[in-house]
Amino acid sequence: MSSRAKRIVKLGQSCSQVEKVEAWLQDPQNIPPSSPKSYHTLTPYKLVEEEQNIDLWKISDVDNIVFGEINDGAIESHNVGNQININSITSNNNILIGEIDKSDFGNVFQDNIPNQCSDYENHNNDNIIIINNATDNDEVNLFANISDQTPELTHIIENNILHHNSNSDQIEDDVVLLKSKKRHSFGSQKEASKRKRNLGQSYYTANKKKLIDAKKMKSACGNICRLKCSLSISEISRQQLFDHYWQLGNVDRQRDFLSKCIEYGNVPKYRYPRTTNRDLNYSYNFYINNIKHRVCKLFFKNTLAISDRPIRTVISRINNCGFIEADKRGKHKKHKKLDFEIKQSVRDHINSIPRIESHYLRAQTTREYIEGGKSLADLFRDYSSHMIEKQYPQEKIANLTMYSRIFNTEFNISFFVPKKDQCSHCESYKNADDIGKVFKDEEYQLHLSEKNLSRIEKENDKQLASNDMNRSNILLACYDLQAVLPTPRGEVSVFYYKSKLSTYNFTISDIVRKQSFCYVWNEGEAKKGVNEIGTSIIKFLQSECNVGKSEVIFYSDNCAGQNKNKFITSLYLYATTNMDIDSITHKFLVVGHTQNEGDTAHSVIEKQIKKSLKSGPIYLPTQYVSLIQAAKKSGNPFKVKELGYSDFYDIKNITECNKKNFAINNDGEKVIWNNIKVLRVEKAQPNTILYKTSFSDIEFKKINIYYNGARGRKPSFTNYSLKQAYTQKNKISVNKKRDLISLCEDNYIPSIYHDFYKSLQS
Repeated sequence: MSSRAKRIVKLGQSCSQVEKVEAWLQDPQNIPPSSPKSYHTLTPYKLVEEEQNIDLWKISDVDNIVFGEINDGAIESHNVGNQININSITSNNNILIGEIDKSDFGNVFQDNIPNQCSDYENHNNDNIIIINNATDNDEVNLFANISDQTPELTHIIENNILHHNSNSDQIEDDVVLLKSKKRHSFGSQKEASKRKRNLGQSYYTANKKKLIDAKKMKSACGNICRLKCSLSISEISRQQLFDHYWQLGNVDRQRDFLSKCIEYGNVPKYRYPRTTNRDLNYSYNFYINNIKHRVCKLFFKNTLAISDRPIRTVISRINNCGFIEADKRGKHKKHKKLDFEIKQSVRDHINSIPRIESHYLRAQTTREYIEGGKSLADLFRDYSSHMIEKQYPQEKIANLTMYSRIFNTEFNISFFVPKKDQCSHCESYKNADDIGKVFKDEEYQLHLSEKNLSRIEKENDKQLASNDMNRSNILLACYDLQAVLPTPRGEVSVFYYKSKLSTYNFTISDIVRKQSFCYVWNEGEAKKGVNEIGTSIIKFLQSECNVGKSEVIFYSDNCAGQNKNKFITSLYLYATTNMDIDSITHKFLVVGHTQNEGDTAHSVIEKQIKKSLKSGPIYLPTQYVSLIQAAKKSGNPFKVKELGYSDFYDIKNITECNKKNFAINNDGEKVIWNNIKVLRVEKAQPNTILYKTSFSDIEFKKINIYYNGARGRKPSFTNYSLKQAYTQKNKISVNKKRDLISLCEDNYIPSIYHDFYKSLQS
């Protein structure tokens, strides 16, 4: 394995990925695709070894490339092995490192770069560097317009670093990956005009009343010049100086360039008396091929298309150490600031809005959501009305702009709840660049394979359960917990600013019979943990498996707190031991692709709820029960079971009272539960858990829950009786109880419902 292939692969990548990149470097055109669509379409880049760095990282805020550090030294060091020159750069940030040759004008721009350039920041984050045809000569030219000449090249690598090897003139194939950067926002029209002005392009003034023409190089000083400037510097070199000066696109860097080219000296004694008040004498120079050429002021100004003002500014800003002071425009720190109390009133109002986490994406995001159809403008109007009611003067109330700014920058809140999972693996692979796809390809193909196998497995189970001979023996079902149903719920504005009581609906769908069972309870009765989920499952098995269903197959998502854990597995062991069930198999759909029949049932319920809200608010959890019962218009209606606190079993106690082994399998391997795809328990093996970590596995691995290291009495499910989980109703938070009571006191909730909310425990 070559050293350059090792450098390409990030720390922690598998050996197969190293071999893949190794083969890609050797022959990128003949790599067999690992999927019907091949992503190995890259061509090798001409990069050099990594002993010394030549970093192209100083990007201005106007999409042009300047230089940062060369050979770990400042830019003023010109004795580098390979000099890099900029010819012209397009607005698309596409740069081609083209053929290297020793041209006469190669050092024009290099020698005019100021010493202070290495102090500037990187502002642009969107540049694409494309490398092509590097040779062993001394200089590298950066050409433009590659998007027009070779548009296919613009899709290659973003953000590369060139490495220079002083011991070798050859350039070696290598690729160095950098962390992707965020896209830079160019801001307002005023900022766009400023950017164009710094680039020397035509632009409109701030009020758009006047069009300023683009900068153009003016004629030279002529033959009457005492220094004969036109003879020492050609028109080609002048044009290059003009282009590179304006392509800097930054006032500070342009001033540094001018400072580099202007020399300061005392007044000659033979021309003026020592007591004269005349200012210092200045000379103007351009550097061509490391040779300084003195020019007259007129030639200097006309070549760069500038006036006396930039020169005077540079001279006046030079300090005692020879550095130019930074531009301080807009940095006086005397900006008008909004009163802290006004900002705090906006924060307090936003914090008063109850939020909920994403039901479907809570493991991947911390974003919270506002339930209902409120917009940002609606929230601002409510804020203004609230402040006016408190008799705040108008100058103490924030405007919509400030309200929006605080809402969008200080809070992570959205106005809708995602209705569907977005697969993180697929999105990450889709958004990766070509090199990123090389690294992610193996994992992505495995992910797609598991997704397809899980769907094939489900279709096979459907056919098996639908077969006339086996239909009476197999129960095929999927289950999922619906997103929280809040009460009270309606279009009353104040509901958005109060905490509401949560109602839960756990749905189990018989896939073959197309029958859904809904187990509903509210937050005042119980929580929504493994005890509540397990109780719903055991009640479903008790009602459906006592009619000859001896084999049960479940499908669900991968929620570790509710589905994929040792407590639910212990429940399955209990069920196969104490009920007329021969086996229970639980198959977990692949993360990001867990759509199932339960989602369809939940969609029908949500549609019925929205229709009901048009006629009035929902005040009680029991109203959800009626709506769920009436939601299905065709086919089998939903069977709804309303649960109270006394109905729930302590599922955790099945595991906790019997210290069992869930961590080590029979082969002595550690069991990683997150990787399990299939779980199975059988009546014939009451002490064994069977599992697979892939749908492609043929044989099950086994976990003996009574492992040899266990001490004391071996537990048994035979004589175990389920314990009650609650002896009283569940307590809600004090803040939620306070908000609900305030809604009752202000008559936002009708008086006939007050007793229910007052009876809630906190």
